[in-house]
Amino acid sequence: MSGSDSWDDLTGRLAALRLEVQRSKAVNVNREDLREQARSIVQSYFRIVRLDLLGIGVEDEDLVALDDALQQLLALSQGRNLRSSYVKAMSTAARAVSAVALLRERKFGERGVDASSGEPFGELEQKIYSTLLELIPGTARSYEQAVRDLRSDDRVSYRGTAAELREVVREALNHLAPDEALVEAGVEISEAGNGKPTMKEKTRFILQARGLSRSGRKAQEDAVSALDEFTESFVRSTYTLGSKTTHTPPTKTDVNRLKMYVDVALAELLQIH
Repeated sequence: MSGSDSWDDLTGRLAALRLEVQRSKAVNVNREDLREQARSIVQSYFRIVRLDLLGIGVEDEDLVALDDALQQLLALSQGRNLRSSYVKAMSTAARAVSAVALLRERKFGERGVDASSGEPFGELEQKIYSTLLELIPGTARSYEQAVRDLRSDDRVSYRGTAAELREVVREALNHLAPDEALVEAGVEISEAGNGKPTMKEKTRFILQARGLSRSGRKAQEDAVSALDEFTESFVRSTYTLGSKTTHTPPTKTDVNRLKMYVDVALAELLQIH
């Protein structure tokens, strides 16, 4: 079982056990099958999953909370103990799992590895993924999914991949330039966005906020193949291309082309050089 599979297996089994115990009406957890599930989960963690985590660079001190919670669960499983004690131990474990999950993603990002498949990102993909993970983790996962889709040889449709890439750009822009920030800054909003800032306006706002002059912005846009005249906008054109592919089934070649534009746009927006 790979490191990714072992982690997913552990978290899935923990969630299932927690749900089963919460549904129980008994005061104590007396069922031997539930107690055996708890013991098996803890054994898998200490014998397999913990070693996998250490193998990707997670430190012992990062696992103290999860270690303690699962050791408590193991102690409870040795006898007939209160259901409320199980619920408390597993709630603590769930919080520790969430913390370790984020750390695990960061370690994979630092190593340039796709956490789900174990395959390496390209250099630019690694930087984009790691930066997104720090800023907007959900968007990082969307980007990772798109990368995985384009690596796959057996995917029959790339419609969802195109939509995923489009949303990555949109969410990055919304994070860096929320609508209210443009309104508060007195940015003139065109009618093109139906009352909301357009992709072009958000892109320009971001570059202006970095203190770039118009000529400086143009130089930046040139560096990502987007002259000021039509990067009215490069990022907007990327979004539009993605939108079109939701209506016309795209080929893998189409979406690879889209991804090249997206990577260049994200590298500029996220200041990855």
